[in-house]
Amino acid sequence: MLKKEMEKVKSLIRENFGQLNLIVLLTPFIFAGCISWYLLSDTVANGPFGPDTFKAILEKVAFYILVPTALIAYYRFCIERSRFFLWFLAIILALLCREVHWKWTSGGVYAMLGLLMLIGYIFYDKLRPQISSSAFINLFVTAILCYFIANLLLDQNWARVSKEFRHDINYKKSLEEFMEVLGHVTIALIVLLTPALVREKSKDEPDLQSKV
Repeated sequence: MLKKEMEKVKSLIRENFGQLNLIVLLTPFIFAGCISWYLLSDTVANGPFGPDTFKAILEKVAFYILVPTALIAYYRFCIERSRFFLWFLAIILALLCREVHWKWTSGGVYAMLGLLMLIGYIFYDKLRPQISSSAFINLFVTAILCYFIANLLLDQNWARVSKEFRHDINYKKSLEEFMEVLGHVTIALIVLLTPALVREKSKDEPDLQSKV
């Protein structure tokens, strides 16, 4: 049983790995470098930016991105009747829960996302028409990289940055918020750019064009 599942995982990796665009995957790191350059520039140093300025603004921006994205995902599910958008809507709602900053969301959101990834794996064959598209694969991996940089390297303090380093703008927290926003934008692009589900025509369905 375990051997069979391992073979399935290897098959899925081989199936999707060939569609990855390395240039797209470099985007989060290039963005992090550009934002770091901006945060450390004279523009910020000489501007009216306090330690929580970027954090306060970008946390509001997150809702302006994720809430409309959730509505569009729900709309596409209703119109296209695609299980993919119902599954992805649940992912967006999990991200929204974290942005609300309830006590349980700091760790609970990881459990929710892990469960949703497991559901995606179990029902992969039903989600395959869209979950295996090049647009989804590249954007989804890019979003994961954005959240990895923001929440694991920066938020969890794996990337050690001195508290005194640019304390006037709270460099580390500001960069984290910028990376999260890029992740949210990527999630929005997934909802907008993932191809519509093309259903196969039933054999019993009359061919109207042939009758014209």
